[in-house]
Amino acid sequence: MPRPEELRLTEFGSEESDYDEDIFSNSIIHRYERKKARCSRSKLCGGAMLGMTLLLTSVIVTVTLYPFSLATCGNSTGLLSGDVIPIHYDLWLHPNLTTLTFKGKVEIHVEVVHKTQCIVLHSLEQNITKIQLKQRDKVHLTEAFNLIPEKEFLSIPLRSEIPVGKYVLLIHYEAEVRHALKGFYRSYYTTQEGVQRVAAVTQFEATYARHAFPCFDEPQYKATFSISVVRDPEHTVLSNMPKNETAKYGETGLFQDTFEKSVKMSTYLVAFMVMDFTSRSATTVNGTKISVWSRSETHHQTKYALDCAVQLMDYYEKRFGIAFPLPKQDLVAVPDFNSGAMENWGLITYRETSILYDEKETSNIFKRRVLSVVAHEMAHQWFGNLVTMKWWNDLWLNEGFASYMEYVASDYVDEDMGMQMYLQKNGMQRALSADSFSNSHAISTEANTPESIAQMFDAISYRKGACIIRMLKEVLGDDIFFEGINNYLRKYEYSNAIQSQLYHAINEVGVPEPALSSY
Repeated sequence: MPRPEELRLTEFGSEESDYDEDIFSNSIIHRYERKKARCSRSKLCGGAMLGMTLLLTSVIVTVTLYPFSLATCGNSTGLLSGDVIPIHYDLWLHPNLTTLTFKGKVEIHVEVVHKTQCIVLHSLEQNITKIQLKQRDKVHLTEAFNLIPEKEFLSIPLRSEIPVGKYVLLIHYEAEVRHALKGFYRSYYTTQEGVQRVAAVTQFEATYARHAFPCFDEPQYKATFSISVVRDPEHTVLSNMPKNETAKYGETGLFQDTFEKSVKMSTYLVAFMVMDFTSRSATTVNGTKISVWSRSETHHQTKYALDCAVQLMDYYEKRFGIAFPLPKQDLVAVPDFNSGAMENWGLITYRETSILYDEKETSNIFKRRVLSVVAHEMAHQWFGNLVTMKWWNDLWLNEGFASYMEYVASDYVDEDMGMQMYLQKNGMQRALSADSFSNSHAISTEANTPESIAQMFDAISYRKGACIIRMLKEVLGDDIFFEGINNYLRKYEYSNAIQSQLYHAINEVGVPEPALSSY
């Protein structure tokens, strides 16, 4: 339950010190009843319903008002200011798959690079119950925080300005395991015995990590992550990194799984899931353990994807000259999944039709799809994960490369598929078709809202991007092209890049400077 000083008063339109408490409480009760009725009709109650329920119980108890104007703390651009930068997240989660809610706690180790009296990060559809800012043994007092839904911001004013230095921001919160297929959401399936099961899964690209935990949810704010999840005995938890330890969670009969500290990565690549799936595993030449997870009923359909993943990992490590930096790679077939797949580092999630293959029943068309999608997501482990576009306007640096390499690498695994022919036949035609419309856009174009970012995931970024990469390779030749790509990956590994930096990295290996500067 939130303390009085943590109530989100500005969400309801008043910060006046003489505001009548009874009127305030009654107005929230009225909103609660209206929202409850709407949810009952639509059967789609989101995290906001949970947040209003929890907030309602707090408001009825007491209300404390402040003269400080919360609206003065924020960024008018809709983007984070860069005054505060995350270094490391300690994230703890306790999901309840019966009530479909979860409790969370995140300690964000941050560096203040410009003195400030306000910390702004992302948070959406969460009930914040505690906020504390610490520096060594000193606790910095905060004013009433403010959730700004239209910008998806959590704004934390401080009572005094803090200087440049390192701090720890502690946030406790509660939220719903969401119905929508984004953020931290529920996925239902039915066993052969007719029993309905539920798994809790994440999908954070592009701007949905903020649904699961308060964070600096923009790709340039890379950090390391240590994740712990409480679970029932019958469940398994997966995350980006291997499990470090399992311990009893008090006397509750539950267990807490703690995972190794991650490599430095963007928030949209963080992943965790709670389920009761089974797996099959194999090991690459360099010792990376690869596992494919699925419902027990579809376990026999995971062998082909596993064979492909092992060969692709070996190929990419040799082709790019950079070893895969994680000790394991999981691939998971998710019953309810919106996209074809998602390249979470070390924990790739797939729609079931994009990874399961039964040679007795599945056509060669689906076999080709499984190979190409696995190849695409494995390529992302370098293009997108190791080196990430600085902002979503350059999404094609991720998707164009992965889309091109899926064809090249698929031919390596199974030359009879003739996948590079499909790039010329289907990929290029789809790109030209999309580019012929009046609402087409350049491969790098402005995108500053969640809605405009989502629109970047189209044939221009994927197919046209792949065709441009192919053109570069054909003009430069294999040796110079891949030497330039290797230079790009090494120069910006665990960091971010823009498209001009790609061209410069290729130019540095021997191409005259004007060759790529006009793209």
